[in-house]
Order: sequence, then structure tokens, then C-alpha cells
Amino acid sequence: MKILIFELILIAILIPLNIVVKKHVPKWK
Repeated sequence: MKILIFELILIAILIPLNIVVKKHVPKWK
């Protein structure tokens, strides 16, 4: 159960971070 919560938190952090990185770094894939 803790693993599931950890994954949800990780995804919740990584998705906005990925969007920000793509905006700042156009070459980022």
C-alpha cells in the first residue's frame, strides 16, 4: 500500500516537472 502511495506522489511530482522542463528546454525529449 505504501508503494502505491509513493508511486502516486512520484507521478504527481514528475508530470508537472516534465511539463516545466519541456517549456524551458525545447530540445528536451
